[in-house]
Amino acid sequence: MGGNSICELYEIDYNVLLEAVRGVKKILLTAPDGLKKLYDCIREYFLSKKLFVELYFSSSPSYGSCYISMGELELIKPDIIVHIGHNEYPLISTNIGKKILYIPAFYKRAPQLEELEEMYQTILRKNFKRIGLIASIQHIKILGKIGEFLESRGIRTYIGKSAYNQMFPGQVLGCEYSALISIIDKIDAVLTVSGGRFHALGAYLVSRKPIIIYDPYSGKVIDFTKDAVKIYAKRLYLVEHVRNNNYRRVGLIVGVSPGQYRDRLVKYLYRLSKEKGFEPYLIVSDYVNEDRLASIDNAFNLDFYVVTSCPRIPIDDIASFYKPVLTPGEYLMILNNIRQYAFPW
Repeated sequence: MGGNSICELYEIDYNVLLEAVRGVKKILLTAPDGLKKLYDCIREYFLSKKLFVELYFSSSPSYGSCYISMGELELIKPDIIVHIGHNEYPLISTNIGKKILYIPAFYKRAPQLEELEEMYQTILRKNFKRIGLIASIQHIKILGKIGEFLESRGIRTYIGKSAYNQMFPGQVLGCEYSALISIIDKIDAVLTVSGGRFHALGAYLVSRKPIIIYDPYSGKVIDFTKDAVKIYAKRLYLVEHVRNNNYRRVGLIVGVSPGQYRDRLVKYLYRLSKEKGFEPYLIVSDYVNEDRLASIDNAFNLDFYVVTSCPRIPIDDIASFYKPVLTPGEYLMILNNIRQYAFPW
C-alpha cells in the first residue's frame, strides 16, 4: 500500500472493511489522533480495489470509540461511519441512526526477549508473585506471549474477562476496567501493556494495586506506582476540598456525542444534587477543554464542575483548571458522604 510504513505496522481486517462498504457511496472515516496516519492506508486500499467512493476523513479528536462528532454527521450525512482503531464501545447510549463499523488496528511488533526479561526483573525486584495482565486494544494480542514468558519464570499471571462481549479478555478502556476488576482479588500487581500512561493510571485508580507499564512502542518497562499514587492523592484532595468548603453551586457538564451522552447519569446527579442542597447547572458541551470551561465559568462563576461525558477529562485533560473539576464518581463521594475513592463512575 504505497510503501507507507505505518500500514505495515498495524493489522487491519481489510476484508471485513471491504465487504461492509460495498455499494456504499459516502463514507466518514474516524480514528484516534495517534492512528489518523492509517487514513492513507485505507484510501490507498480502496484505490487498489477500484472502490471509488466519497471518502471523508474526520479531523475531530477521537480518544476512543465513544466519541463521534455529531456536527460532522449532520453536515456530511455519510452512508456509513468507519472507525479505525477500536472495537465497538460497550457503553454507548444513543442510536445515531447511522451504521458504524468498528475496525480494530492491532500493533504487530512483538515484545523482544530483552523487554520480556526486563518485565520479569521489574516484577522480581518488587517480589510480586501474581500479576494481572491488561492491555489497550492495539496490544491485546501480545498478552498471551507475555503471560507465557512470565509463567515460565515462576510468576503466576491472570487475564480477566470483561463484563462486555464487545471487548477482548484483558482489554481495558480509559473508563472501563471490568477485566481488571474480575481478577483484582487474585493479584499482587498489574502489568499494563499500552502506549503511555493513560490506561495505567486508570488501572491504579480502579485497583490501588502497584502498576508496571510495558510500552510496546518504546520497548520500555517502568514502575508507574509512585506517579499514580501522587495523582490519586490529588484527586482525593479535590474531593475533600469541595466537601470541606461547603461548595454548593455545581456545573454538570453534559456530553453530546452518542457514547458520551449519559442521560440517566445526568438526571440522577441533578436530582440527587437538589435533594442534598446543591444548586446544579446543566451545561452542554461537545468537547470539553480549559478554554470552554473558562468561558462557562466567566458566565456563572460556579464553585466547581462535574464532567459526565468522560471521567478521564477531569483527570487527564483539565486537571490544572483553576476550580475543582470532578468525575461523577468523585461527586457521588460528596453527595453520599463516601470516603472510599470511586472510579470511574
